[in-house]
Amino acid sequence: FETASEMVLRLSLRVVDFTPRAALAGAALQPVSKSHNLSLGDRCCLGTALSLGLPVLTGDRRWAALDLAIPVRLIR
Repeated sequence: FETASEMVLRLSLRVVDFTPRAALAGAALQPVSKSHNLSLGDRCCLGTALSLGLPVLTGDRRWAALDLAIPVRLIR
């Protein structure tokens, strides 16, 4: 079986740390979390993308309805 680390290396993905800045960006999404049914994990992912100014890739169509300062790109 391929380990998660091996899969990430094979896909050439960049792995970044979850920083205090990303945590604050995710926490700022708390007011919209109930109306869009966002989990803590969702907000951590979105907060990381927001803190880095990068688009977020997701299969979760609910994220596309969010009005964020970054693009949300659906992968399916």
